[in-house]
This record gives sequence, structure tokens and C-alpha cells, in this order.
Amino acid sequence: MVKRKTVTGFICGLIGSLFSLWWGFCAGVIGNIGSIISISTESSGAGTFGLINILGWLAFIGGILGIVGASMCFKKAKVGAIWLAIATLMCGSLLVYLFVQIVIAAGAIMLFTWVIVFLLPVILLAVATLFAFIAKPVEGGNVYVQTNNYQPQQPQQPQQPQQTAQQNSLEEKLQNLKNMYEKGLINEEEYNQARKNVIDKNM
Repeated sequence: MVKRKTVTGFICGLIGSLFSLWWGFCAGVIGNIGSIISISTESSGAGTFGLINILGWLAFIGGILGIVGASMCFKKAKVGAIWLAIATLMCGSLLVYLFVQIVIAAGAIMLFTWVIVFLLPVILLAVATLFAFIAKPVEGGNVYVQTNNYQPQQPQQPQQPQQTAQQNSLEEKLQNLKNMYEKGLINEEEYNQARKNVIDKNM
């Protein structure tokens, strides 16, 4: 059974990384981030676009690192958490900067939308990093739980059948009576009577 924290960290990290990868691709590789967020183009100069281009490449690389870190949550959660933390910083540098530029240019217009578009991926990456740090590594596919009430079964000792024990006891008594008769300790009548009593008692 896979840990719930591990699955949550993987899903959050994957979604956040994919969104960051997309914005990093638009800002760094394509370079047309101004047309995508045209609301801020009028207030953005060439220097701003140069900075966005650099941050875009960082976010693009960070998105790749985030995907790798999210996939490592299942077996090497602590290592995956380090990768996700680096991805959060790299992707957040671009997305937080874009969010600030949008808010400065547009004010409170569509503020909730910009929070979802730009800040949510960073939040998801941060949540994935947290879950990866506190998650325990999954060994194998199943997790077994041992209860305190479990007691290992003790091997049963072989027991002699009761019938065999009674038979041995009867034979010993009869043999003792015979020895006493042969030694002259008891006469024939006493021997026969005692023998009959022993047999009747053990039958």
C-alpha cells in the first residue's frame, strides 16, 4: 500500500512542475511572454523582458527538476524533496515576478485569476516539497502492520496416545503380579484374584 503523503506530494509536484514548465517555455524559449500577459506589455521595457527571459529559462529548468523530484517521492523521498525545493525556488522566481508585474500594471482586476495562474504552481511545488520531506520511503508494494496481540504459535510437543500409556501400565502391573507369584510371594488363588482385579479396573 502506497503512503498517502507520497501520492499527494507526487501529484502536487507534477502539476506544479508542468505549469511552471509551460510558463518557463513561454518566457525563456519562445520569448513571447509579453503577448501572453498583454495586460502588462505597455508598462514593460526591454530590460524587463530581458529579465523575464532569464527567469523563464530558470523556470523551464526548474520545471524539469520538479518532475524528476516528484517521480522520486516513491522510493527516495528525501532526495526528491531536495529536487522539489530547488525547483520551487527556480520556478517561483519567474512566477512571483510575473504576478507582481501583473498586479502593478492591472491592480486588483482579475486578481484571483492571476493568483491561480501564477502563484498556484509555486504553492503546489512548496506543498510537494513539504510532503516529500515528511513522507517515509515505500519499500516494495505492500506495507504490513504487526499488532500487539500477535503471539507466535509454539510448536506442539508430540504427546503419547492415552491408550498406549494405559496399555503399558496394565502390562507392568500384570508382570509384577506374575513375578510375585513366581517368587512365591502370593499363591495361585491370590494371583488369579489380583490379576482379575487389575484387568477389570483397566478395561
